[in-house]
Amino acid sequence: MRAVKKRKHSIIVIISLFLGLLFLYSRDFPWYGSANVYGNFSKGPTHYEISLLLLYGIIVYASMVFRTRIGIIVAALVTLAIVPQQVFKLHDIPFFRPISFGTAAILTAGLIGTILNRRDQAREAQEIQQSLARQVATVRETEKQSVAHELHDVVLQKAVDIAHEIDDVLEEVPDEVSRTRLKKLRTDVEDMMEQTRQVVRDLRPPMLDEIGLVGSLKELTDSRAEQGIELTLSVRGEERRLPDLMEAALFRIAEEALNNIRRHSQATRIEIVVEFAAEEVRLRLSDNGVGFVLPTYRELVGKSKFGIVDMSERARLAGGNFRIESAVGRGTVITVDMPANRHT
Repeated sequence: MRAVKKRKHSIIVIISLFLGLLFLYSRDFPWYGSANVYGNFSKGPTHYEISLLLLYGIIVYASMVFRTRIGIIVAALVTLAIVPQQVFKLHDIPFFRPISFGTAAILTAGLIGTILNRRDQAREAQEIQQSLARQVATVRETEKQSVAHELHDVVLQKAVDIAHEIDDVLEEVPDEVSRTRLKKLRTDVEDMMEQTRQVVRDLRPPMLDEIGLVGSLKELTDSRAEQGIELTLSVRGEERRLPDLMEAALFRIAEEALNNIRRHSQATRIEIVVEFAAEEVRLRLSDNGVGFVLPTYRELVGKSKFGIVDMSERARLAGGNFRIESAVGRGTVITVDMPANRHT
C-alpha cells in the first residue's frame, strides 16, 4: 500500500514538473505576454515569476512527500532547467535570479525534509516505545494471571484442605483447651484464605477469564450495590471477548472509577455503558455527583492524585484513549475507547 502511494506521488511530481517547465518555456500564452509591432507575443517577467512560483510549489510538495534527498534532487533539476532561460535570453531577467531561486529552493527542500524526517523519527520512536510498553504490560498481566492462578489453585486450595482437616480434628478432641486453640487456628486459616482471595482479585479478577468483561462488570456492580448508590449496567451491540490486556484495563478502570466516585463525588446514581461497535469498544461511566474542576497532569502528580493518571495510563498501554469530562455541579463522565481490531 505504501509503495502504491509513493508511486502515485512520483507520477504527480513528474507530470507537474513537465507541465511547469512547459509553461516556463512556452511562447503561446498571450494573456501573460505583450504584442510587438509584428503582432507576435513575447513572454514577460510576470510569466517567468508565475512559472517559478509553480515550480517552487512542486519542490515543496516533493520535499514533504519524499523528504530531504528527493526534494533536493528536484530542486537541483529545476534550477538546471531554468538556467537555459538566461543562456538563450528568453527573458529579460538578470542571471542571478535563477541562481537565487535554486539556492532558496535547495535550502527549502533541505529544511522541510530535515524537519519532517525528525518528526517521523520522533513518531517512530514513540510508536516503538508504546509498543514495548504494551508488550511489557501484556507480559506483566500474563505473569499476574499466572501467579493468581497458582495462589487460587494451589495455596488457597491447600488452605481449604487444612481448614477441613481442623474441622475433622475438632470433632475428635474432647479437651476444651485444645478445642479453643484449634478454633483459633481455624479462624486464622479463614483469615488467610480471605487475604489470599483478595490478593488474587488484586492481581487479576479470576472471573475475567471465566465470564469475560461484561460478566465481571456485572459482578462488580452487584458487589457495590450495598454502598447506597444506584448502579446500572447496560450493553450495546453484540458482546464479544477482547484481548486479555484490554479486558483487564477496562475492568480496572471501571473499578478505580467506582472507587473514586464513592469517595469523592457524593453521587447517588452511576450509569455504566459498554458499547461493542465494529471499529471500537467503548466503556462509559457517568454519575450525578458534585463534579470538579479538571486538574492538569502536573497538578495530579504534584498532589499525588494518581487515580486518574492510573486510569489514563492503563488505557494508553492497552492501545486505547481515555477521556474525563467534569464540571462543578454537573457530575463526571469517563469514556474509554479501545480499537476493536488491535491485538495486544
